[in-house]
Amino acid sequence: MAIPHNVGGTDKAARLMAGLALPAYALLSRKRPLLRGIAGAAGLVALATGLSGYCPLNGVLGIDTSRRKAVPGSLV
Repeated sequence: MAIPHNVGGTDKAARLMAGLALPAYALLSRKRPLLRGIAGAAGLVALATGLSGYCPLNGVLGIDTSRRKAVPGSLV
């Protein structure tokens, strides 16, 4: 069974950039351990959703930024 896609275009590019930048910050920064942990975790989630093209939160909210057919009941 294929994973549905609901992330595309600019949204996907932004997630991939954040997915690379946030973990890099977390690894290279020497200040604020809590902020580093949050940035690292958020970056990994962004990277995973950017690479897979699917975001569970977008699915729940009915948001589809891919160029595929619209999700019924979409908020956007």
